[in-house]
Amino acid sequence: MRPSDTAIPDDPRDQAAYWYARMRSGDASPMEIRAFELWRMADPRHALQYGRLDRLWDGAEHPGGVARPSGARIAATGASPLRLNRRRVLLGGAGLSLAVLGAGLAARPHLWQQPLHAAQLATARGERRRESLPDGGELFLNTDSRASVEIHADARRITLHAGELYLGLRADNAPAWTVAAGPAQVLMTRGRVNVRQLPDETRISVETGPVSLRSGAWWQRKTTPMETGDMIAVSASGLGHLDRVDVGPFVAWQRGRLDFRATPLWLAVDEINRYLSEPTRLDAPRLRQFPVSGTVDLNDPRGLPAALAALAPITAQVLPDGSQRLVAR
Repeated sequence: MRPSDTAIPDDPRDQAAYWYARMRSGDASPMEIRAFELWRMADPRHALQYGRLDRLWDGAEHPGGVARPSGARIAATGASPLRLNRRRVLLGGAGLSLAVLGAGLAARPHLWQQPLHAAQLATARGERRRESLPDGGELFLNTDSRASVEIHADARRITLHAGELYLGLRADNAPAWTVAAGPAQVLMTRGRVNVRQLPDETRISVETGPVSLRSGAWWQRKTTPMETGDMIAVSASGLGHLDRVDVGPFVAWQRGRLDFRATPLWLAVDEINRYLSEPTRLDAPRLRQFPVSGTVDLNDPRGLPAALAALAPITAQVLPDGSQRLVAR
């Protein structure tokens, strides 16, 4: 089925309800799925309205909020998927889905009401930004990133549209904050978490936990408790392995530095290029895998290539167009 122009409403909120019903009807065609993805990416407001519906449905599944971590560590298998027949749940597809959503909106009007606090945040390449949240928390936005913040009386949400963020909460907060990024949702009432959007996945690193990670389609939503030092990647195909790591290098950027620990040179160059308006080229094929260890200062983006050259057997050269390249000494 291909949606006709007359089938899709004009109002973004109605469009979100339309697409939400279609994507959960069980019979959306590949063409419709592609059209939905294009619609969601076309305007940040589309993703915002769709996310509100997702929270509504998710709230019906998990009325208790953040999952309580058990004493034992749990691998990234999550909660058992709901053993529901989608046809029975939807009972006819889009029509009843829209009716259910309408009833839910009446019960939770904040999803369509103006938030108590809202902000659209963005950083240019090479810029980092710190924002104080109304509850005393801190939000850091890394280079070339976009995020939106919404605070309601009973819901608080940060959506990472692109790039990387770090959220630090100093004390228990209720209701929980939700950080939405791609296929992942992180729920937390305290602690410090780093979330980064990569081309094919979203990476979550927990500096201080516990937090709760939700992922997967609504009918098989997984909840994964995460603790201090945990890192995991979430993609459209599912969860990666839950690893215990030294989170320090992954969160050093919000303290004004990059920490490399036996990082391959090519990857270190990719990292500094995130902060440069003109990317630095690595012209040292034999040194691509050279392990780089050390720290560089992000407060001087233009000096990053030279700082990296001090950690490896390479030299930084400035080219006529102003860009730089790294060559073997």
